[in-house]
Amino acid sequence: MDLPKADVTDEIQARKAQHIVVVVERGSESSVNRPTPLAPSHKGSYSDGDGDSELAEAQAQDLKRRRRPFKLWAFELLCFLLSLASLLVIISVLKSFDGEPLPKLPLHITLNTFLAFFTAFTKAAFMNPVVQCISQWKWNWLFGHDRPLVDFDTFDNASRGVLGSIVLLKLLKWRHIAVVGGVISIIGIATTPVTQLLIEYPSRLTVISPGPGSANATVFAVQGYRSRVGLTGSSSLDIANYISSGLMNSPNLRISDMTPACPSGTCSWEPFESLSLCAKIANITDHIRVRQVPYSTRHVWTTWDDTLDHDPLRLNGTLAYNVSFPDGENFIAPVSYTMYSSALDSSVAFADDHALAAARVAGYKLAWSDAGRDTYGGQNTTTNDPWRWQAFELLYYACVNEYSIRVDNGTARTDIVSSLSNVVAKPGTAAGVKLNCTAPLLVSGAGQSTTCSLDGADIDQGVMTLQGTKGDNFTADMRSLTLLSKYITQDSTGIWAWDGVEHELMAGNIGTRTLANTVYGYMPDDRKRQELIVDETLQLQRLRNMASNLAVSVTNG
Repeated sequence: MDLPKADVTDEIQARKAQHIVVVVERGSESSVNRPTPLAPSHKGSYSDGDGDSELAEAQAQDLKRRRRPFKLWAFELLCFLLSLASLLVIISVLKSFDGEPLPKLPLHITLNTFLAFFTAFTKAAFMNPVVQCISQWKWNWLFGHDRPLVDFDTFDNASRGVLGSIVLLKLLKWRHIAVVGGVISIIGIATTPVTQLLIEYPSRLTVISPGPGSANATVFAVQGYRSRVGLTGSSSLDIANYISSGLMNSPNLRISDMTPACPSGTCSWEPFESLSLCAKIANITDHIRVRQVPYSTRHVWTTWDDTLDHDPLRLNGTLAYNVSFPDGENFIAPVSYTMYSSALDSSVAFADDHALAAARVAGYKLAWSDAGRDTYGGQNTTTNDPWRWQAFELLYYACVNEYSIRVDNGTARTDIVSSLSNVVAKPGTAAGVKLNCTAPLLVSGAGQSTTCSLDGADIDQGVMTLQGTKGDNFTADMRSLTLLSKYITQDSTGIWAWDGVEHELMAGNIGTRTLANTVYGYMPDDRKRQELIVDETLQLQRLRNMASNLAVSVTNG
């Protein structure tokens, strides 16, 4: 766009004018100033003779300047190019450091200082041509129109500051291109504070090079499993400790998976696979058979021992229940607070899952009454509402888990992305680990706990090989898995019974009391405040927690 500067023709025409009339109105009065004609001088005089030639020369020079606009606006164009170059420098520097650690610039300059300086330079260089354009647009505004001379002053003020630009916008009412310059001047106020918002310093993870003063962040993954007992011996202290730790944990809380070591307090790892022990539970209540035993006596009880009862005749003649499992095993309970668990020969809930059967390590079945009615004091309750029994199956099996682990501000979070039990090689044709276990029993004044022996005389049983989702193979020593199965089964099975008054009988190990706590919410620390919670949703959640705690404890070990 051609923006003319002061026209020489206007000056010549003014000099040739014989008089100029300026009318200044003040209220109702007006005065007319009539200046005298310009007196000719020796130098630069204008006469009718040579005036036309000088006018023509001035017009020619003005036309020549109009044909060279870049020369007239050279400084303004230079300022614009400098502003553009400075803006490109800002963009390139910020882009190069985006997402990177804090840079160490010369003279201890920060990115904020750099941005403030170049922003101010960019703004100053850009505003120079804008101001000059506003100054020249006043000629376009007055050219060919009768307008007040005060508009001249308005344009000048707009070229000097924000307040003048606001007045100019009010004058032009968005009907002239000079409005663009006024808007740019006003927006320029917010340039400096807004540009500082372009930089933020979030906390991000960075790789710390190993050295004398740095500790590594570690997380343990298992590619092959073998207990410390090796291939000989009948016991393993490490397995026993891991199982005891898992069973002693409260079923109301869950043990965390794969706790990492993170010295800095904030660490992350790429997802990885590890050999693990997994657990599943299933409701098999529909598969058990329950029948009443009216007027039962101590001769048929398997979950109560009258020799341990201070009043053995108290329960004689009461209603008992006979609970039978699909494999033919059964027990008879004369008290409604009865929990019974024993080794699982073959799965009922997961019978069709051949992959799970091949990876099986241990399993047991669990049944308990709902404690709906206390039956003691020699009363027969055949006419009352029957007890409600529930039964579950708990299965532990070898698996390959894919973990995603992250530590934020000292708090670790472990997520299992995927879990797979794909046994690709295993010695023999039997499914999973096999044991021979006895059933628990309360009889003859002493509890008979579950005991398990190895199925077969061959100590060296080879390895079980599982394949992960990425095709990697993971191995587990079968001898170690057999010992693991033995400890899980022996420690988790047994009988717990309570007559609702003062007698509590148990035949089992450390996990038996944990199971009682799981299904009943039993609190052994205060006999007078025993809390029996019969909430099926809560019972199921506690069962899942208990099974998970044992599996995670073994995996973490």
